[in-house]
Amino acid sequence: MGMDVDRIRTGVAVVSIAALIGAVAWLSTSDRVAKPMPVNGDVLGRYHGESLDDYLARAGDSLAVTPDDDDGFALVTFRELQPAADAARVLEQADIGRVNALVLDGAVPVALPEPTGAEGREEVFDRTLNLIGHSLGDGGTLPDRRLRGVVVWDDGRALRVLAGEPEVLAVEVLPPDAAWGRIGVQPVVRPE
Repeated sequence: MGMDVDRIRTGVAVVSIAALIGAVAWLSTSDRVAKPMPVNGDVLGRYHGESLDDYLARAGDSLAVTPDDDDGFALVTFRELQPAADAARVLEQADIGRVNALVLDGAVPVALPEPTGAEGREEVFDRTLNLIGHSLGDGGTLPDRRLRGVVVWDDGRALRVLAGEPEVLAVEVLPPDAAWGRIGVQPVVRPE
């Protein structure tokens, strides 16, 4: 009886090892590991190797086809880095309904809350920049507190008004089915 149990265990081990080797061999032919996986969502900003002129044309085309009454996410890039107060003023002049994120040079976009009470966009921007500074351990000061751009949510009419502001270099709009949390943002860094 002890011999039969040993044979069964050996048989199970051999079959398990053969199945494991077969699974590894089959998975090694999978195309999923042989090439980069597609981005899980939409991307705003300049593509790697894309010229600024090509980006501006692509952003302009995305804005041109955005319906007046359809809300969508858009990357707003300023011509020059903007202090928080100036960026807030530009967005308020265009009556932008929602600012989702700050875009700083050399950093990932930072999600923003909406203003509450008597607070305005400038106060939200300043508070967020202070939090970033504290998280960097520098006592609340960032070396450069100016904004490269913002990600906003509004309709085509408001986005076109915003694009007409002299401080705005480009407004790139995503399709209406884009979902917050699944949007990649690559800042549009201009050669200074």
